[in-house]
Amino acid sequence: MRASPVLAAVIAVACGREPAPATPSARAVVARPEVSSPRGSDPAAATAPAPDRFEPSGPPQLVTAEAALWADATRGIVARAPRDPSTGAIGEARVVARDRRAPAHLAREDDGDLYWVEYRREDARCDFVRLPATSEARPELLFEEDLGDFSELACETDLAVDPTRLYWLHGSEVRSASHAASPVAIGTLARGERFPREIAVDATHVYWTVMGADPYEDDLTGRGALRALRIPQAGSAGARARSLAAGLTEPSDLTIDGSRITLREVGGAGEALRSYPAPDAQSF
Repeated sequence: MRASPVLAAVIAVACGREPAPATPSARAVVARPEVSSPRGSDPAAATAPAPDRFEPSGPPQLVTAEAALWADATRGIVARAPRDPSTGAIGEARVVARDRRAPAHLAREDDGDLYWVEYRREDARCDFVRLPATSEARPELLFEEDLGDFSELACETDLAVDPTRLYWLHGSEVRSASHAASPVAIGTLARGERFPREIAVDATHVYWTVMGADPYEDDLTGRGALRALRIPQAGSAGARARSLAAGLTEPSDLTIDGSRITLREVGGAGEALRSYPAPDAQSF
């Protein structure tokens, strides 16, 4: 009977001889240490996406002159891609924040700071978050608020920002708070708005659209409006909101382009782009 390799080695040691090297069996698996290859030498590594690369599943939620931005509530990611101001071409998107709680409603300040809202589902609250424009910055919580009505993945609101304040929709109210002060004092700019949908701001006024009726139950034809309010200055009396346009049907895509306010209206004959002059600093 042939001795096993282990028994042969024991006998050899007992007799004062060096054990013969073992011959690996046909079924033995010899493990080799992994060797890191230089970048580009491994074809599989060359085709694998970079860890911070973002593959958009749809159009960007926010487009500025020099950037396109996404908030992916399902994947918990906020991403940014450079944009050529002259051609509008959008470059490769990269993750700027990950492992977030259903981020949505992006807003960008002129200095590059980025803001969004996160849905904290376990206690039905919304976190207002800022990502400073510096390259090494991390997202920071500004304040939290109970917004009342939620979807499955995100807070039901919209967000706008100017150099000193945030503006957002809270049920039937328009609210505002400083993003520089601590502690944060939340103020209400307008109440009793009929199903507000989107919000925007310029140097003198805050604007929002209203549906005018319940979008899930009622006929919305001609019931919407574009509303505006002069931003209150310190020590001044609160201004009243006014309608810049009425009789709109499902106004959306609210934007400010210089001295014009534009939106998209969904009517019986299809979609139509509307444009209105922005009020001057003394209006309202």
